Amino acid sequence: MVWRSDSAGRIDNAVAVARGVLAALLLPLLVLIAADLALRIASLHMRLVATFAAAVAVPIALAVFAVPHLVGAKIEGVEEEAVLEKAQAVLRRLTALRSVARQSAESALGYEGLQDALRRRDAEDYAAAVAAALRDAERLVTAADGGEVRVALEVSPPPGSGGEPLVFPEQARWTVFKNPLVNMSDAFAKRWSRLYASGVAKRFDAEGWSTSLVVELPLEHAALQEAARAAGGGVQVLLYAPSGFPLAATLDARDQEATPERKRKQAVLRRVLAAQQPIVEPFAMRGNLYTVAYDVLREGADPVCLVATALPRAGTDALVRRVESVSLMIFGVGIVMQFLLAVLVVGGATRRFERTLGRARLATQHTDNAGHDDLTALDEVLRELRRDRDVYRTELAQLHEAVEALSIARSPDEVVEAALGVVRGAIAPWGALIVVGGDRESAELLGGFHGSEGVGPARLRLHEDGVLSKIVRGGREWRGAATEFGDGPARVTIAGAAQRLEAYPLGGVGGPGGALLLLHDAATRPKTYHPEFAAALAQHAGQALSSARLVRLAVHDQESGAYVGKYFEQRLAQEVDHAVAAKRSIAVLLVRVDGIAPGPGGGRDRSRLAAAIRDRAPARAFLGQYESGVLGVAVPETDRAGAEAFARDMQRSASDFGSSPAAVSIGLAACPEDAGSCEFLLAEARRALAGTALESSGDGDAMEDRQRRLVEDARALGAVFRSEKGIHLLETIERIAASNLTILIEGETGVGKEVVADLIHRKSARGARPLVKINCAALPDTLLESELFGYEPGAFTGADRLKPGRFELADGGTIFLDEIGDIPQATQVKLLNVLEDRVVEHLGGTRPIPVDVRVIAATNRDLRGEIAAGRFREDLYYRLNGVGIAVPPLRARKEDIPALARDIVRRAAESAGRRPPEISPDAMDTLYRHPWPGNVR
Repeated sequence: MVWRSDSAGRIDNAVAVARGVLAALLLPLLVLIAADLALRIASLHMRLVATFAAAVAVPIALAVFAVPHLVGAKIEGVEEEAVLEKAQAVLRRLTALRSVARQSAESALGYEGLQDALRRRDAEDYAAAVAAALRDAERLVTAADGGEVRVALEVSPPPGSGGEPLVFPEQARWTVFKNPLVNMSDAFAKRWSRLYASGVAKRFDAEGWSTSLVVELPLEHAALQEAARAAGGGVQVLLYAPSGFPLAATLDARDQEATPERKRKQAVLRRVLAAQQPIVEPFAMRGNLYTVAYDVLREGADPVCLVATALPRAGTDALVRRVESVSLMIFGVGIVMQFLLAVLVVGGATRRFERTLGRARLATQHTDNAGHDDLTALDEVLRELRRDRDVYRTELAQLHEAVEALSIARSPDEVVEAALGVVRGAIAPWGALIVVGGDRESAELLGGFHGSEGVGPARLRLHEDGVLSKIVRGGREWRGAATEFGDGPARVTIAGAAQRLEAYPLGGVGGPGGALLLLHDAATRPKTYHPEFAAALAQHAGQALSSARLVRLAVHDQESGAYVGKYFEQRLAQEVDHAVAAKRSIAVLLVRVDGIAPGPGGGRDRSRLAAAIRDRAPARAFLGQYESGVLGVAVPETDRAGAEAFARDMQRSASDFGSSPAAVSIGLAACPEDAGSCEFLLAEARRALAGTALESSGDGDAMEDRQRRLVEDARALGAVFRSEKGIHLLETIERIAASNLTILIEGETGVGKEVVADLIHRKSARGARPLVKINCAALPDTLLESELFGYEPGAFTGADRLKPGRFELADGGTIFLDEIGDIPQATQVKLLNVLEDRVVEHLGGTRPIPVDVRVIAATNRDLRGEIAAGRFREDLYYRLNGVGIAVPPLRARKEDIPALARDIVRRAAESAGRRPPEISPDAMDTLYRHPWPGNVR
């Protein structure tokens, strides 16, 4: 296309169009004729000369097309300056639209109807009233600004209240507030093919509630026309996404913007960002030439869109004459260069071509060139090289996937299945077998397939001079005609109907040897593959097989296939840690079946029991020989309800392993419902198994007596826990009291965390020693540190004597740190050192003082949330949380309310010297219905 100015006459335009049409038609025809003649020449040397002669069309193409484009790209300085000024004015006008959107947002937020609806937070129809008022405000803004306006509102509660913000309308959560370009401030936002200018208005009331309102003004045709008028007129404004696609306001130009043009827009955007200034270029659109200034509308450091300010270009006759003269000059230079290149280059190029062809033939061993010239032979060689390259690339990816599949296989059977699956998909032979050596006279067929039929494991007899013996023992690759390999006197043919066989040795250190056998027949055509690929696959399969066998010997019980006890506990501990970190569930079941001998005599029964459990267990479950006669089953991602359903299924299916339901005892525990660590989870499961055994033997009363004793012991110490959750809490206290583990008690205010600490201390071996309590929230930061660790005389103003800290006073006993979540960061560091080193240092002192103290901490805060907010140290949390106890709120254990009420009434009556009154049923009913926000307090 030749760009001519509007001042050119009709005759000149007609001549230019005719010349362009003739060139467009004749040039391809001439090139095709020359190429056809060159291909008919047998001599390579002459063919190249003819090719260079046909290349004379190249300078013509440069003269007709390239030179006008290059000359037309040189835009005069006056046009550049004018379009740059207009582009800057357009960009300023578009940027100012954010202020307009913000003013609209402030006007809408100040709408009295909306403010009145926002103040009625306690009304039941609060959300509906706010939504209706927001629609009225949106109509007001739409009427004021014209066109489409998007309005969204977010009402947020005071920080720390725990409430969730309300968003109106609901879909605005995705289109406005979660848009990273908006981020609750004035911004530009691009969604799909539309661009919006967003303005935000915010208000806060006296109670700490915040209201944010966003108004989005779309940048449509009217906005772009207004920007063009602001620049003085005479320009067209176009917007493009960073991908180069025109935005909605510019979609009328889509038919002129094909994929190459969009890619050019992307390149222009990168150039503008790199140059940090506008770029001016010529651009042809709808048959007219424009001078276009490209600039970027930004949002912070990120580009939102590419702004093109197009100014119609005023062409000149001088430009046309210059194009024609330059075209003629290039044409002449091209003719001269064509002859020089033909003379100087053809000889050298011919020799290089012949050498290259010879090397390519050697690389592919291509010798069948009869009836072909050199170019055809080279084409065939290159095709073979490309096919070979594609095969190698595919094999590399398949081998990578095979290594991953083999690495996760845990048993020899899984290794064989994974290896055969790769062979089926990557090689697709008629059959495949995996054979390993046994003793001197036999081998073991681990598995394989013949066509669509599978081949199961079998023992094979080896003949000393037979081919199979040489393959298995020799460790070398073998190829040849398929031979019958005998399996005992029956002479069962393992090669089947195969006609050709390939053998590749298995890898692995210290193994008995073996091979991967590939079987081929006449009807089945395998995929193209390299022998190196099959050999590498066999090596990795052998290594995975050796590893799986070692793992099976080390961690699997040979009779049942379950994990040995130590490895089962190790694996369970890992799964529990993962579940706690990911806040997921995991259950463990301990299964005992009466009648199965614990020694070698019960091996077959244990194997049948393990197989029956595997058939019904979820996919990720694993088994282990936990104790003598007890089989452990770990079920990840299963809560207590799911574990109980699984246990009931095993009870119903007890006949599958030769037992009655009454003979099967199952104890289960779930994390986090019953315990938060592997040790306590197993302890809870053992307790449940023991309780099941008591119930089945008719001794269930013993369990009730033990629970009754726990309740009475706690009652004697002033604690009332009679509900199921309360008894479970007492059982937990009973288990952990004797240890020296650090304990973290969590629960709402008033649930009785201090009472739980008293119970733990009195039931522990330190019960006769002091229990020192300190409320960390009740003391100022400066006083708390001196109270905990003590101080030396002169440590600070007023320190006139030596004062021991609470840790020293609790030496040999227990210290209770209440409201541990409120201690400052500096004190957290010192407390962590005390927990790690078991020594304290006085303020102002340098001598470490050893202390033997058990630490019990309590808090009503969410310490994990405090850690995420950076207010509590994570290492201190894990030091304190040796054992975690969650005290349920009173509303979750309302069975304790009658006993608590009677106890409180009794103590009040005794203090007044009166007889305790009875609590009426109506009063008790009222107590049950009360939500008890303050719990027992």
